[in-house]
Amino acid sequence: SGKRGGAKEFLNCVLKKPGPSDWGTQVVRYLGGQLTEKQLFELAAKEEGKLTDAHAFVGVKYLLDGDQKSAAIHFQWDREHGSHRSISHQLARTEYARM
Repeated sequence: SGKRGGAKEFLNCVLKKPGPSDWGTQVVRYLGGQLTEKQLFELAAKEEGKLTDAHAFVGVKYLLDGDQKSAAIHFQWDREHGSHRSISHQLARTEYARM
């Protein structure tokens, strides 16, 4: 909704609570700045669904940071290799089309 401060506050609040270290938590940790892009891709470990998520959310983060060129690289990867069963794939396709 364009409320970056509120989104960051939400991420920080979620990350303060103890919880499982499942894949979704790792994605939130990346979005909250607790994991690097490299670390997120290492955690994806060549699993199709996780790689799709990683590229989609890395692309979205670049887009939010104003780096369309880097976002496009990840959205393009998703378009060519991403799992069509993933909601993050649909997010990446939508954002790529809007660019």
